[in-house]
Amino acid sequence: MTRTFKGFTYNNPDTIAHRDLLQIVYSGKELHTLETMPESIGWGSLVTSDEIRYSLMSGNGRLTTVDGSQITNENLDGFVDQTVRALSEELEHDIYPTLYRHRPTGNGHRMIEPHAKWYDAHDYQQRDPEKNFYINLRHRPIIKILKWDFVNPINRDQNSSSERDPIIDLMPRLRVTYDTGIVQSVGIIGGGAQFNRNAAMRSHRILSYGPTKMPNCYYLDFISGYDQASRVPAELRELVGLIVAIKVMSIYGDGRAAGVASFSISAGVLHESVSTTQSATSAMYGARILELKVQVKEWYERHFNRYKPIRMAIL
Repeated sequence: MTRTFKGFTYNNPDTIAHRDLLQIVYSGKELHTLETMPESIGWGSLVTSDEIRYSLMSGNGRLTTVDGSQITNENLDGFVDQTVRALSEELEHDIYPTLYRHRPTGNGHRMIEPHAKWYDAHDYQQRDPEKNFYINLRHRPIIKILKWDFVNPINRDQNSSSERDPIIDLMPRLRVTYDTGIVQSVGIIGGGAQFNRNAAMRSHRILSYGPTKMPNCYYLDFISGYDQASRVPAELRELVGLIVAIKVMSIYGDGRAAGVASFSISAGVLHESVSTTQSATSAMYGARILELKVQVKEWYERHFNRYKPIRMAIL
């Protein structure tokens, strides 16, 4: 019976893996609520155990060490997950879907999902009147914006018993540039009979004489990353595979023959001697690891600036 291998390099992607990640993609606005999810399908797998064993490891399917232990599929999947998450942090470019919930306003308390991450509020920065409601999020690409509140730094609700500034919902006029993580609002302004008490935030008088910057005004919940594995750029999948291969080769090489420079076997008149390029500082797959490291370096030279955002500061 011929085995069917899974993976993008076999033109047979694994679409069942990581249903937990697909649940994040379909997260609703409230805690533990989900939109309708497709049945029997997951987010997918960027690099499968089949690709690691039979492609990246040159056909070392069993990955069995000298004591008979094996590197299991679960272990290989763990290497992939660890690499993807570490790479996302390094590039500041989310790959796996990630749910971010804003911290509570003031000194309050808020319950969020165990898999969600806290997200600090953004400051209000005075710009052109048309661009005041403009934020460049700290994570990209964006899958979905769930909530965008603005704590008014100008007006206070005099009729409210609460000491907090009134909160404005900016979601109705939200505009998103998903790839770059930019969110904007077309504005909330009125005049005459349609006057909006929050319009003062954008009046030229306030913008001209009011504070130029107010801390912690924008509060957002959102999901970043890619909504399924097939949408992750092939170059990112390639980098994940290269890094995982380096990790597995390093561990598996030591498990096969750690630092053995030579060995010999004798049985009567029969004698066999084998010399390797290994030493205390040279691994079993040392040459292949060096080759892969060169490929990783070349990848960073070609693609790093495409994903890592450029930050500028004026002193």
